[in-house]
Amino acid sequence: MLTCTSKELPVLQRAVEWLGYRDGRVYLEQTAAASRGAGSRTYGNPRLYFTLRNGTLLPFDRLSFGERRFIAFLYYVALLREHDAPIVDELINGMHHRMVEACLEQVRVRQCFFATQSPLLLDPLAFSSVGEVERAFILASRIVEGDEDRMMWNQMSAHEAQEFYQDYLVGIQHVNDILRVRGLW
Repeated sequence: MLTCTSKELPVLQRAVEWLGYRDGRVYLEQTAAASRGAGSRTYGNPRLYFTLRNGTLLPFDRLSFGERRFIAFLYYVALLREHDAPIVDELINGMHHRMVEACLEQVRVRQCFFATQSPLLLDPLAFSSVGEVERAFILASRIVEGDEDRMMWNQMSAHEAQEFYQDYLVGIQHVNDILRVRGLW
């Protein structure tokens, strides 16, 4: 059995800190001795545990659905190379807003592709220019022509981005509210 603690695995340490646990551990079973040479081994069947503040050991399968998705996202991002762009479908499903903010913080400097039907994912986004707004969103719409349906993908127009940014600067509405009021969602 091989054991790795959250002190040894940065991705696990981030999960421990953000979820408020005392510690985290991964246990790996030796699955086979490798045929390449003496001392070489293969490990698998990972089991993940977290320690509550009171010392109770909590297995991964006892975490909430959102906590498991959060940890899976952290692991996914940790596996990416420096210039890889994460592709994520329905990130916020089951997550607390602080988990969503932590996920976005992990990828803030990367180009990312998020597919979502919930506009709440967009609320933590921040913009410092109209140009950032134009680059941030790719809008999808369904076009019906006769008996055919097709998807149309467009960036915001310069005018739409300018209006969005002006509303954003006022600071009254969330990002998702601005998109919906302006008919962009």
